[in-house]
Amino acid sequence: MMTFWQSVFFWLLSLNALWGQIQANQKLRISLMGTPIEDQMRLNGDYQVDPQGHLHFAEVGHITAAGRRQLQLAHLIEERLKEQDVFAEPVVLFKDNSDSGEYRYLVQVTGHVANPGMVACGKGFRLAEILAAAELKVENWGPLEVRVTRDRVVHSLVLVTGTKFGLERIYPGDDLAVICQSPWQWFRPQPVRCVSEKLLFLWPE
Repeated sequence: MMTFWQSVFFWLLSLNALWGQIQANQKLRISLMGTPIEDQMRLNGDYQVDPQGHLHFAEVGHITAAGRRQLQLAHLIEERLKEQDVFAEPVVLFKDNSDSGEYRYLVQVTGHVANPGMVACGKGFRLAEILAAAELKVENWGPLEVRVTRDRVVHSLVLVTGTKFGLERIYPGDDLAVICQSPWQWFRPQPVRCVSEKLLFLWPE
């Protein structure tokens, strides 16, 4: 016969398994990057998981969302879009609209973005998600260069629209200078600084 503490132990295990999983009737905000801006305007927005746990996303159809983690569902949608030759290298980003307290860390974003300032985020976020939250200005820009200064060493990342980008790890204390290389105008690099004391970005497993 199972003891009280054994019951508590298995109950905690079940809670841990459910933590972070998408639920039926949950509302999610989807942002699509690495695609033409007209497709982003058409597809980006709020999506409701139905009572059966399915999510309907244009170009893909119905996908089982309940029981998956957001990164898992994002990768699944990306693969479906590529398999159907809709987009070559799409990046799907999710934000939970419920007040779950998941976004406990802040990143300061300035530069070539529509909404500069503090961006709330949580563990597992990618560089692309921060750029999407700050509404990166994508009109009339060529390659986007992000210079990451870490331990006094500068690393340059060239991000090109239509390619898989924004999956890099970012750590507290990193300085990111965002440069928009436009054939019409040049933008001076602006700092993007992590202000959390903990690891903000983790490479998706």
